Amino acid sequence: MNYKPIDMERYPRRAHFDYFRGLQNPMLGVTAEVDVTALKDFCKRHGCSFYLAFMHLAAGAANAVPELRRRIRDGGIVEYEACGTSHVELLADESYGYCTLYHDMDWEAYLPYAESERRRCRESGSIEEDADVEGLYFITSLPWLRYTQLIQPTAGGDESNPPAYPGADLRRIRAGD
Repeated sequence: MNYKPIDMERYPRRAHFDYFRGLQNPMLGVTAEVDVTALKDFCKRHGCSFYLAFMHLAAGAANAVPELRRRIRDGGIVEYEACGTSHVELLADESYGYCTLYHDMDWEAYLPYAESERRRCRESGSIEEDADVEGLYFITSLPWLRYTQLIQPTAGGDESNPPAYPGADLRRIRAGD
């Protein structure tokens, strides 16, 4: 995955980066209820996977916001050109494997690619990621459980995204741009 370093001397959020980087748990998580009725209906009409459609749309929305593609690396910040996703697939032995998908293609190309990757993971999956994990969005779905927060396990250190606040234009996210 391609990325470029952010010039930390010119980075307007340098003080925020330094502050949050020193915190024990600098992560910020948001869970929101979203009406996906139209997407569910689309998937039913076209006989396609809701989960794959959701991931494609979520990755596209996240990749449209540069701050969400940024990661901490070597004491500074890098910005990925685009980030893929990682999700779990249930394996035949009832364990799970990680499946990495990339979303830099239109829906018609994405769907057969994603189905193929899911099959490959189910047949030979493992918990070893097959990509640069810094440049991934980790997708978790528990459709049978209503929850308002989920905390993912982290290894510690600099695996967090740099703070997107203050100044992040969240109106772009809200408006769907």
